[in-house]
Amino acid sequence: MDRAIVPNPTTEHCLVVLAAVVNRRGETSERFVDAEYFDLWRIAMRERHGLQISDWQTLLWLPLSEYRRHARLFARQGPVRDVTRLELSHFDPRDRRTHHTTRYVARELVPEAAVRLEAHLWHPRSMDGQIIPTEGKVVGAQALPDGLHAA
Repeated sequence: MDRAIVPNPTTEHCLVVLAAVVNRRGETSERFVDAEYFDLWRIAMRERHGLQISDWQTLLWLPLSEYRRHARLFARQGPVRDVTRLELSHFDPRDRRTHHTTRYVARELVPEAAVRLEAHLWHPRSMDGQIIPTEGKVVGAQALPDGLHAA
């Protein structure tokens, strides 16, 4: 008998880090970074781009559908923010590999983040790729220092 494999919706959640970022001009913003890569990202941003990273906190990100199933439980965990996961996969003929990239972005910044992601990652000779957005929530986000905004 053939059985359909149905993904477990709870496996899509992950930990993200919300961090305060200050650039070389002293402008402040915030970033959501996959917790698995945060230490490497933090070092790269400091060493390569001269950014200061501070005030980070680890949060739970989950797809909107999962959040809605358990909204009352999650609401007790602290502030909830709208954060979209952007996934980009594209084939690069130079190395004959498919590259996968995931970013987490405050929902209101998705259009400009998608443009930046495409410009930063796609090589002109790459085969067409597609950005797949998944609306979600982060749970338990405490306020970062005054003056910060999402970027």
